[in-house]
Amino acid sequence: MSQLALNLMINKGDKLTNVALWRVIGTRNQVKVEDTRRILLKEGFAHVFYEKYLWLAPLKEIEESKIESIVQRLFGEKREIIEIEIDNLVDNEHWFSKGIVLIRDALQYALRQKFAGNKDFRVFSRRRIFKNKFVISGMSSGVVVGISLDRIMRIDTNNICICPVVEYECIDNFEKVVEDRFERSKFISRVSNINSKSYRVILNQLIENINPLSVNFSNKKLYFNEWGYKIEHLTEKRDKIMQVSLEGWF
Repeated sequence: MSQLALNLMINKGDKLTNVALWRVIGTRNQVKVEDTRRILLKEGFAHVFYEKYLWLAPLKEIEESKIESIVQRLFGEKREIIEIEIDNLVDNEHWFSKGIVLIRDALQYALRQKFAGNKDFRVFSRRRIFKNKFVISGMSSGVVVGISLDRIMRIDTNNICICPVVEYECIDNFEKVVEDRFERSKFISRVSNINSKSYRVILNQLIENINPLSVNFSNKKLYFNEWGYKIEHLTEKRDKIMQVSLEGWF
């Protein structure tokens, strides 16, 4: 038997039952604009395409006419919009097909709202928040330390938690991500090899700047205000998770 150490931020807000979503007939290939996720997040929507439908979850108070307008912008025409109530967004039927993607969008939106105008932190894609300060630097680039909130797990029968992890990123003096593998490895390897105690100290300092975090998600409000450390015992036999087939996403 092996062990797995988990850092957990458990949702203390609304549970993900009876969640209201908007459903529109349409596939990703039918969309008439580029960078759909950027456009929808800017307008305050989480979205996912699954089984010939576009599923939308408002992330702020939005009038129905606004939903109609954004749908017309996406598809270049008016389309029927139906409100669907999902009994439990974290059950196997809905979580892997819709839930996890929608929640990730909601987290990204909430983090951008929280850190808007904050010059000490930057929100990157995939729910990563970095301190605007090099921990090590060279002539034209350096490394910043941050935290990723991209790992989301289901707990109990109707709730979720986030498993935050420390991450490092190599950026240049113009705050652009360095793509060169050699340069990234050269800098990141020098600061990322730390012991568990130092890791937890860094993680705690970063989470203190994130919590409390409120996440509006359709007719629900998720709330994260603390984190804990848990040891999970793993057996060699693991339950097989039902995954949706890729065909359903297109």
